[in-house]
Amino acid sequence: MVRNWIVIAGVCALLGCARSTPPVPDVPRGVKTIAVPEPTNRTGEELVSDPGLIVKWFGAERVTVPQRMAVDLRDELERLGFEVVDAADEDVPTLQVDIRSWRPYSADYSMVQVDLVAALVAPGGERLWAAQRSNWIVPTRDAHSTLDASAMACEVIAEELLRGWKPPSAP
Repeated sequence: MVRNWIVIAGVCALLGCARSTPPVPDVPRGVKTIAVPEPTNRTGEELVSDPGLIVKWFGAERVTVPQRMAVDLRDELERLGFEVVDAADEDVPTLQVDIRSWRPYSADYSMVQVDLVAALVAPGGERLWAAQRSNWIVPTRDAHSTLDASAMACEVIAEELLRGWKPPSAP
């Protein structure tokens, strides 16, 4: 009997040590239009998803991780029902993302370790929402290259950061 309790306590302790991704705060109510500029690359590296020599020969262009992430964030916001506008043209809240670290696992491209800070900032500079992720392991299991892993990670990051966001209902 005592041994069973010891085993249960050990399992609970192990489960308590397991790392889980912290929930992202919900978007503030009343926001229906959001501007999404390219994330800021603060890694000190170029973060270019290079398609390779053969693909470039067929006309493909280099795409940076911030460019790809901006597209995925915009697409996800639109899918959720938000109106997405150009940051330079509108007086609306802006979704600002700082990429602090971006480390694809090059042994098998199964993950990208990411540190980032995201904030929804009102035109006057007030933070309406903020989230920070450190040592975030973003799974990219079907990736076959750094290019694939980075593209998959950007998509997962957009989905996870914006999970649960909903624009206000139309009257």
